[in-house]
Amino acid sequence: MLVIGDRINEESQINASALNIDDYIWPHGLTPPLKHVRKRRFRKRVSRRAIEVVEEQVEELLGKDEAADDIQTGA
Repeated sequence: MLVIGDRINEESQINASALNIDDYIWPHGLTPPLKHVRKRRFRKRVSRRAIEVVEEQVEELLGKDEAADDIQTGA
């Protein structure tokens, strides 16, 4: 994306002022359909190892359920 600001006459003016990145961050994009686009697109992902651990626990519980001799309901 290209953001155009004030005209710069000399190259020395570019390095004189520090660039503040926070001035150029738009969390919702530039148009309304992009609401929360940065949160949705770059959200934290669950690691593959965490998914495998949960799957192993579920398989273990299902195995214990099949091996059970008697099942009692809570009612």
